[in-house]
Amino acid sequence: MDKSGVMHLPQSASQFLWVLRVVLVLLASCSAEEKSIPLELVSWTGNDQQPVALDEVLKIEFNQALAKPVRASSLQLVDEGNHPVENVTATVVGRWLYLTPALPKRVDLEDGSLKPGQSYGILLHGLPWLRALASADGQLLQKDLVLRFVTASAASPGALAGRGVESSGLRLDRPGGPEPLTFRGEERVILLFTRGIDPRSIAQPARWLAQGQQEAVEVTLRLVENQIDGAKLEVLLPEWRGSGALELPPGVEGLGGWPLPESDRILHLIRRAQ
Repeated sequence: MDKSGVMHLPQSASQFLWVLRVVLVLLASCSAEEKSIPLELVSWTGNDQQPVALDEVLKIEFNQALAKPVRASSLQLVDEGNHPVENVTATVVGRWLYLTPALPKRVDLEDGSLKPGQSYGILLHGLPWLRALASADGQLLQKDLVLRFVTASAASPGALAGRGVESSGLRLDRPGGPEPLTFRGEERVILLFTRGIDPRSIAQPARWLAQGQQEAVEVTLRLVENQIDGAKLEVLLPEWRGSGALELPPGVEGLGGWPLPESDRILHLIRRAQ
């Protein structure tokens, strides 16, 4: 400290403080640069140019975590006529955006979100739109992007690939175990399954032999719900009492070609009084 009362640091200490200030400035500069990195596309399901299955969850990866929930106006799935595709669920998990289509229930596979053998585009809106897709830190997609793909044909074995289906495959959901299935005064019987069903595999009718009858009759099958993790199959039976045997057509398959076990194909049904 000099006579004026001002303390002077040693030269080494002054140099250290100068270096420290420079480091702090550089760190702040780097931090600002990192925060200014715009939102960018990294990869997505259709970038291999292969046909996409009708039950495919469309996965889009970005360079940073997305804001959630994603705004519906930030993206759109459209057909080749530029019409919006309905019944598609958008989900954000970290850096990934998942678009899940509704599965088909008809044999021709034409009633799902994605139609077989068609062209589609995923529109991702960027700047200068206020609806631009945003990251969790507020970084925006810099321009509009269109991701185009085609779906597999209805005749392709891979039209329903079952990529989200566990290896346990397709089974009849039997709450009571292997016991006969019971219904209360219904001609409309609903069978529950543990996985989604390939509608093409139930094109043939089932066969029904009621108690006391000599010959089986053909009955119609209809999928009333079809999802990756379960399905509801409607069986329209003629008026019946007591019990009977229902034989589902051979070759019933789940998504991805998982066969229905033979033990779940021939069923004993009992009708209880209401």
